[in-house]
Amino acid sequence: MKLSSKELKRIARGQELAPQQIFCCFRAQTDRYIINIICKTLLYGICASPALFGIYLTGANPSTQNIIYAILLCAITAICILFVNVSFYLTSYLLLDHEELSVRDSFQKSFKLMKGHKLHLICLYFSFIGMGILEILSMNVFFSIRLLDFLFYLLIDVD
Repeated sequence: MKLSSKELKRIARGQELAPQQIFCCFRAQTDRYIINIICKTLLYGICASPALFGIYLTGANPSTQNIIYAILLCAITAICILFVNVSFYLTSYLLLDHEELSVRDSFQKSFKLMKGHKLHLICLYFSFIGMGILEILSMNVFFSIRLLDFLFYLLIDVD
């Protein structure tokens, strides 16, 4: 179910919409979206198996050689997960726009549409690294301030 023209006009004019109006797209055929999420999760799990094996390998015998293997397996896992994420990035949008598509068809169509455009999406992902670093740094500052406040109140005598 798509947004009606009346709802689209309200969005374009900056008027507020109720939450039930915003998420009306997901009311029809919710099973498709759930199956989409489950399929992506399974694909990520399959891609994560080399890293899990590497972690198991280093836990069983923590030698330098096994640690190097684990690092290599984690790098392979990261590349594999990035490829799967980029290849099937459009599945949710395709399911929203084309109600006649099945989940399998949305995966196939997303793979075809992303052919030749994966690098653009990866560059877009990497363009947000600076913002992520700033977010991490600022959260550490706020966490440190809260921790100091907490310690200050612990040290105050209430007598």
